[in-house]
Amino acid sequence: MRAKLGEIEFEGTPDEIAAMIRSLELGWTGKILNKRDFLQPTPQIAPASDNEFVSEEVAFKAIKRRPLSSNQAILLAYLLKKKGDWATAIELQQALKYSPSQLSGLFGAFGKRVSGTDGYIDGTSFFELEWDYEIDCYKYRLPSSVLKAVTRVNP
Repeated sequence: MRAKLGEIEFEGTPDEIAAMIRSLELGWTGKILNKRDFLQPTPQIAPASDNEFVSEEVAFKAIKRRPLSSNQAILLAYLLKKKGDWATAIELQQALKYSPSQLSGLFGAFGKRVSGTDGYIDGTSFFELEWDYEIDCYKYRLPSSVLKAVTRVNP
């Protein structure tokens, strides 16, 4: 997935792009980086295997803390209907009548919504995704914790 912010273009997963945007929103420090800075290992916050995804309570708060846009609601309803099965990015684009960049923006909006929710643990994800090499696109689904939270909102 690619995202463009001004003249800068980023490539990565929706969560990586959302994290990059969040870090840019914190402001530029003014420090000039040199080659040595890029050779240093960057510390990664890797979630524990049990905590790879947001908890049910964080997912519920993220959904309820302010109204979802109509397309956010459509995305969640579509993935809820799949009951844990994968949906390709192509399917989601067709369901939403979105272009690839619009779908990326929608996932970025979810990233911002979730990361701004009380109780969010850095590095955890709201969506489960994997790259499908056969069809050359991402597949998405709701992890069980988010599936439970969405079901609580829309029984």
